[in-house]
Amino acid sequence: MKKLIIINILVLCFFTNLSWAQDDQFESYDDIVDQLSITKSSGKLNYNNDPFDAILLHAGVGMALSMTSFQFDNHSSTGLFQGVEVNLGIDLFSDNWMAEGSYVNLGRAEIENKESLDYAELNEFNMKLVYRPHINRFLRFRGTTGLAARYLKYYDNAANKVLNFNTPSWAFALGLEAKLTQAFSFTTEIAYRSSMITETIDDNAFGAGLRLDANF
Repeated sequence: MKKLIIINILVLCFFTNLSWAQDDQFESYDDIVDQLSITKSSGKLNYNNDPFDAILLHAGVGMALSMTSFQFDNHSSTGLFQGVEVNLGIDLFSDNWMAEGSYVNLGRAEIENKESLDYAELNEFNMKLVYRPHINRFLRFRGTTGLAARYLKYYDNAANKVLNFNTPSWAFALGLEAKLTQAFSFTTEIAYRSSMITETIDDNAFGAGLRLDANF
């Protein structure tokens, strides 16, 4: 009888230990799953915090006008140019600051010279720093400063010759940017160009532009 009781006690102890061991195994498995979940979540958090994810590229195309003043030896004149502008920009580690480059083909314009009706062709390259803070959810203010390289070909009919001028200029602009969707916006600007040199007839210019921008 005593032997039977001892055997029963040993069997009970064996199954109790086995149950505890299984519980430990399940707890260890659950701990592993939890650790993997935490690691995965941490990985996603670090990825989303990458500062380069917030940097956008900007590309735009639109219309451009330029009322350009020409300074000759003893008189001045103006010409109205109309053309196409192409822009490409990138955020500078902030939603409010952007570096932007543009090419403007302003075509040909008539110039009323003192002795004849002349023609001029004008192209322009710009490198600009743009500050564009939010006014509200849909509008931004744009303040721009930078440099412009203006390439002028002037057809002097009275002298029967063609003059070429490459003019570095200061470039300034003010405007508004209206958000259409997350990826597209309209931009309108008024601009001013002032020559850095005196060895040119391309003195200064007032301009305006309207374009459609894509942000990606």
